[in-house]
Amino acid sequence: MGLGNADGQIDYARYTLEQLKQVSTRIDRERAPLNYANLVNQIKLREAAVPVQGVAAYTPVWTYAGFFVRGCARALDGGLILSVMAVVMAFSHPAPLSFMWWQMPAWLGVLFLEVFLVARYGGTPGKLILGLRVVMVDGSSMTPRASFLRMLPHFVTFAVTLLAYAQIMLIMPKLNVLENAATLEALFPTWFRVANPLIGIWSVADCASVFLNSRRRALHDFIAGTMVVERTVASDIDPSRVVKVLQEDHEASRT
Repeated sequence: MGLGNADGQIDYARYTLEQLKQVSTRIDRERAPLNYANLVNQIKLREAAVPVQGVAAYTPVWTYAGFFVRGCARALDGGLILSVMAVVMAFSHPAPLSFMWWQMPAWLGVLFLEVFLVARYGGTPGKLILGLRVVMVDGSSMTPRASFLRMLPHFVTFAVTLLAYAQIMLIMPKLNVLENAATLEALFPTWFRVANPLIGIWSVADCASVFLNSRRRALHDFIAGTMVVERTVASDIDPSRVVKVLQEDHEASRT
């Protein structure tokens, strides 16, 4: 029944319900999480649907999300965060102490978007709008622990940057960080001048890893044991209640 096919490439729409159930008892959900998710989706469709002649239907199929669509989702989320930062900055003084304070709402927003919403709904607003979901590597739903671990590297880099500005604040508490960029650079502690390039290297490696593995996982996905999947559709069967299943697509990822 095609169990040797690449993950996500098996056309379960062509299977009978009995065949689908037989495959479900043998499939390795850890090695083929997309096949497993699509298999479960097809079983739900067959058990719930009543065939209707001449009506086209579309079934949700999960594939690994690539770099471009993930980048677009992050851009949407970044717009939300930047809008909050812009409001806070408008009422802040450009000194290191103010810099520390107006960064806090932004990171609280990141915490809400990337940890709470991902754990609760399987994605940030940007990801959900573009049909992406963050799931565990075996295809099961996100856990709060995994959601936090995905963002842990970003929180570490934020803490490092915040500590560097805190040291500058102790030296020159009234320094204007916007008008004295050169002075600011000279005031950074030696350890931050080493850490800052490492942060940049991590960011590049995190993005590059998406191109280097078949499941399109970033480094932070490997840390958390997660992956990002994208919903596409196929039109191989025509049950009458597909619309309902499409509306409940996130529930399929919780199976």
